[in-house]
Amino acid sequence: MLNLRKRISTNQENCSDEVDAGKHSTSLTSPPRKKIKKDRDDTERLDKTIEGRTSSTGNEEIFDFSDDFGNDFYDNPGSDTHSLTTDDVFKRIGLSQKTQDAYRKERNISNLYDWQKECITERKLLRGDNYILSLQTGAGKTLIAELLMLRETLVKNRSCIIILPYKAIVQEKILSLSAFEELEIFVEEYAGSKGRIPPVKRRKGQTIYVATIEKGNILINSLIKANRLMEIGLVVIDELHMIGEKGRGAVIEQLIFKYLMFGSGQIVGMSATLGDVGEMCKFMKASHFSSDFRPVKLFERAKIGDSLYDINCEGDLILHSKMKINEKNRKTDPDDIVSLIKDIVPQKSVIIFCPTKKNCENVCKMVAKLAPKSFKTPNREREEIIDNIKNENDGDIEEIMEIGIRAGIAYHHSGLTSEERHWIETAFQNGTLYALCATSTLAAGVNLPARRVIIKQPQVGMDFLGKSQYLQMIGRAGRAGYDDKGESITIVGAPNVQKFRDMLKSPLDSCKSQMLDQLCLEGFLLDLIYLKLVEKFEQLPYFLSKTLAGIQDNDECLSLLEKTIESLKAKDMVKIEDGIFKHTVFGEATFVANFSPDCAKILNANLLKDLTSGVVFSTHFHLILLLIPYDIGCSINWDLFHDEFKKLDVSEKQILSKVNIQESDILRQITMKKKAEKGTPSMRLYIAFIMMDIWNKIPVSNVAKKYSLQKGWIQNTLHSVCSQAQRIQRFSELLENLWPLKLLLPHIIEKLKECKNIELLPLMNLDCVKFGRAKMLYDKGFKTVKSIADAKPGDLLSCIGQISLVHAKRIIKSAKTAIDQMLINQEEERISYGLSL
Repeated sequence: MLNLRKRISTNQENCSDEVDAGKHSTSLTSPPRKKIKKDRDDTERLDKTIEGRTSSTGNEEIFDFSDDFGNDFYDNPGSDTHSLTTDDVFKRIGLSQKTQDAYRKERNISNLYDWQKECITERKLLRGDNYILSLQTGAGKTLIAELLMLRETLVKNRSCIIILPYKAIVQEKILSLSAFEELEIFVEEYAGSKGRIPPVKRRKGQTIYVATIEKGNILINSLIKANRLMEIGLVVIDELHMIGEKGRGAVIEQLIFKYLMFGSGQIVGMSATLGDVGEMCKFMKASHFSSDFRPVKLFERAKIGDSLYDINCEGDLILHSKMKINEKNRKTDPDDIVSLIKDIVPQKSVIIFCPTKKNCENVCKMVAKLAPKSFKTPNREREEIIDNIKNENDGDIEEIMEIGIRAGIAYHHSGLTSEERHWIETAFQNGTLYALCATSTLAAGVNLPARRVIIKQPQVGMDFLGKSQYLQMIGRAGRAGYDDKGESITIVGAPNVQKFRDMLKSPLDSCKSQMLDQLCLEGFLLDLIYLKLVEKFEQLPYFLSKTLAGIQDNDECLSLLEKTIESLKAKDMVKIEDGIFKHTVFGEATFVANFSPDCAKILNANLLKDLTSGVVFSTHFHLILLLIPYDIGCSINWDLFHDEFKKLDVSEKQILSKVNIQESDILRQITMKKKAEKGTPSMRLYIAFIMMDIWNKIPVSNVAKKYSLQKGWIQNTLHSVCSQAQRIQRFSELLENLWPLKLLLPHIIEKLKECKNIELLPLMNLDCVKFGRAKMLYDKGFKTVKSIADAKPGDLLSCIGQISLVHAKRIIKSAKTAIDQMLINQEEERISYGLSL
């Protein structure tokens, strides 16, 4: 049974919220009292030293890091954690006074919430047991993760990995954690192309690796391969519920499994929307801590017709009021969105969640047009945002974006470039913009809290809104340090009222394992075999029984097992010699390049076909075509496709005949208007045309207009092509029959980087420096990171102009940190080669 803890008072002043939310010391109005619940007896107790975990991953000693702090407290079970001061809590977890002072100063913390005191002083948590934290968005769970990471690195002297879902959140977290580098903690980014594999082994100091899901799995694989997994004492996984998502969920499950079975440390998972916690606790061998505490009261409402309804905690709709509708705007604004925002803006902020990217832009345009004139008064800060975006885009900005920003509103979705998102997010955070129209990805993205959240339709794309997505969206409303309350309003059309009611009353969806899929299982088993974590077929049923898939449906797992191994053998990934698994060279190349077995087989066949037939070198077009990934697609303009086809020379057209594309086929497609699928020859060819324009240094904004695509999509595709090129290079280095690519691709990769202004890349790696700002710095003589590190804040202010003193100091600090990291890395590398300093 769940043990119900005594009710806690939430009437606290100067309490900590999500620590990345900003430096605010807050005085909060007390919301209703809540209960804290914690699983104890119902969670299966399993010895941490399970069979797999005691197997050697190297010759390093396995230390016992059981907690020795605060024994007097633990010897007295009647102690009330709520009476502890923040100093008491920090001492209990073993942090030095220097660390306490640094953390308090950076996070501006006066006191902790009662649930935080109770959680962080839990004896099982401090002795290293695995935990799952289920708390509402904004409750302050990030603080628990940070304190545990500081304790692991500074007290236990072991490194940590924190897994975050998106690259943008990783970058935000890097910036946040970099403040603690003065404590001799290294903070390293593992996202996109960043992150050394395996990481540098440091003689002094420990590292917090901040990684995306995919890069986190690669990092763990590399540490296992190098017999260094014991260096990691803590793995924190944010948004744990994503384990149930197709594709990426399987990767989360695999990295958790590998650390559980072959690591020697603690895993802490966090989520605001995790369903069926029991199965997850069993899989992670974890205790469960949950609380429905929220530091800022949230008022949930729904708009149905012209009426507003309160939504109570049982999910019932109770009439709140009738709205006064502006009949004049009814045709342009049928949902009366302007009326829903104008009573709180511009003093407070609003996020409007829209089902599609196009809808975001349309709502932005509509609100900008209908907003009161007082919202549109000339504003220097907004003009600076427009100028900054133009600087990033060769003088270009989308018309709707420009109109919206002048009215204090913008849209935010994946079609924006990373630089555009940066300026929009910054403007929203500092109050220059009062409203954002965003897709659902913002709900789990960077920290952009608002006073009010409006959900324009209970849909994401064409799908009806799920309970988890709904809670994430409304969780953006009202954060401690920003507001004294939060409000959410969901606009529900008459046909969707019953569906919406059902969703409110439904439980959170359980996280179904995504490993019950042969393709996912193939990649997982190849990892285990290549890393020599399993040797015999007889071991696999045991290992699979320890996965979430095995816990949820072990029979299905076992039925897939033999079929999956046979598939790996048929694909020449593995073989069995004298009853022992061996990986083939092809299997090794697949693992090293981080391809799925299925993708590797298709890719290898296509590359061999092209090399055998002959690569056309009259231009770079053929090589670019080889690098186009198979999982990218877009809408094809067949008339434009035909125009680009006609520009090819004879030798280049010969390439297309090899993949069965003739001009007659294109003409037929123009007539039929048939949609091309991802990975098909025609789709990859069309994307190659786009990439060739980028290769030829045509500005991204011009390419976007030519192909009627969004700049963000083109930017992301270029990154994917660069990544694919690097993976194919690693792939070809191990396969003799692909040796020409080993020689050709380094040049192509370098040229692709030049498409992204290679001379600016070192500057763009600094905090607060995107393309436009990097170009300004470069043009003003700050051509190297060293030149910026040696500068004074006033130097940057005078040459850039549109920059605050705080940002100037942060850029200089980032440059100094980058140089220090480089020198330390060089020192460590020299030592690893046995060279004297």
